[in-house]
Amino acid sequence: MNRCILTVPIRSGGSVSSLRRFSGAVIVRCGEAFQVFATVTGGRLGHLIFLFRNLFMPKSIYVGNLPFNATEDEVRSLFEAHGSVLSVKLISDRETGRPRGFGFVEMESSDAAAAISALDGADMNGRSLRVNEAMDRAAGPGGPRRGPGGPRRF
Repeated sequence: MNRCILTVPIRSGGSVSSLRRFSGAVIVRCGEAFQVFATVTGGRLGHLIFLFRNLFMPKSIYVGNLPFNATEDEVRSLFEAHGSVLSVKLISDRETGRPRGFGFVEMESSDAAAAISALDGADMNGRSLRVNEAMDRAAGPGGPRRGPGGPRRF
């Protein structure tokens, strides 16, 4: 049995009532954060943390096939029609500084799903956008990154 205290910033429209239903968790609002006090057993601690991440942590959204002349403000206004946008980052080539045609938008988790479904395939300056939830770099296709030159061989 573990006793855990989790503190989560209040930045989302996540449903607190679903946490209250979780095995006797006590939720206290402390200024700009929620504190959750819970006694959990076995694998339920992982479930509680998973629940927290899905309700309160912002989601990172991959936006691909962007026009090369797109600006962060244009992308922000496109996504703000579907909810609260926390940040926008358009990726540029390190050496040339030219846009690479993709970027990431961070939104509240409650708004992200609606934005993804509404904007995937949407047209922006004649290009069909590819919008989906961003994957962790290590969990992406092709296995872990090995750095320049591929794997070491002895």
